[in-house]
Amino acid sequence: MNAWKKLVAATGLALLGAAAPADAQTMSDATRQLYEAAKAEREVTWYVSHFGLDNATAVEQAFYKKYPGIKVNVVRATAQVIYQRLNQDILANTQVADVYSSTDNSHFVRLKSEGRLLAHRPENADKILPAFQNMDTDNQYHATSGAIIVIAYRTDKISDADAPKTWTDLLDPKFKGKLSFGHPAYSGFVGAWAIALEKKYGWSYFEKLRANNPQIGRSINDVITMLDAGERSVGHAGDGPFRKKEIEGAPYRTVFPEDGSVVILAGSGILKNSKRPNAAKLFLDFLLDVEPQQIRVDMDMGMPLRPEVKNTHGGKMPGDVNTIPVSDDDLKALPALNDRWRRTFGG
Repeated sequence: MNAWKKLVAATGLALLGAAAPADAQTMSDATRQLYEAAKAEREVTWYVSHFGLDNATAVEQAFYKKYPGIKVNVVRATAQVIYQRLNQDILANTQVADVYSSTDNSHFVRLKSEGRLLAHRPENADKILPAFQNMDTDNQYHATSGAIIVIAYRTDKISDADAPKTWTDLLDPKFKGKLSFGHPAYSGFVGAWAIALEKKYGWSYFEKLRANNPQIGRSINDVITMLDAGERSVGHAGDGPFRKKEIEGAPYRTVFPEDGSVVILAGSGILKNSKRPNAAKLFLDFLLDVEPQQIRVDMDMGMPLRPEVKNTHGGKMPGDVNTIPVSDDDLKALPALNDRWRRTFGG
């Protein structure tokens, strides 16, 4: 077992110990009452794209340890696939999801406008870092995860001297046939990244990028697969996964672009038609607790939202780097961007 796996295993055991069955005497009155009501509902179904399956499963297990008697049914897929499934449920007038978590915040804007979200302010909403609070002023969705989109490259194929330092460096012909990206029509993270770069450089940036023949996957995680296979040597990704691989000994480096990393907050909300609203509220509250944020850092080296949880091994927070902001209003342009993307790159 390598050092990283030992660390994760030890952390997992520690978390299981820390997440002992909830003690009613240490809970606030509001949480104790919510837990008692949630136990009568027995379960909650979670549609999620902003955690990988292993991460989501670890969160589900930590919740059950802390709140015995309430099962979490995890349904995990990429942002657009999970949103399509939610819309199929809506069209069929079928209630399946109780809590919905997505990397594409335009989903929440649409769901809110359609009156499909339940207003709920978690008891610990003010305990996350101020920059991540009040994602929606009406409390219909809240930031429960975050990522900084960076450039990653293979050091066995790209020298440090030739490595890109900015997003515009990727337009250099020396990177032709070496680039890999996700697809904004499937990945919320990729959609926000594309919105940010179009906002900064215009669509001409992507037309120039096309000349370098990038390989386009679906999820932003497909970039990891492509670089691992050696098919490509440079791509974009959330800051954590490639730093994790570097620590494990893989030939990777990550770059916080000088022209701005893209900071993305991924949200969660409760469906108004949930038949298990108390369990849903308790679970949404839990997503803002220390345990899930620690799991995120330990398993994926993701950006923590709680001040008690510290980033590790060179991880950055938004205030540490130059960033390109992306607002909910910006994300309203995503459907039109997806059309331009298909015309430019195909797929």
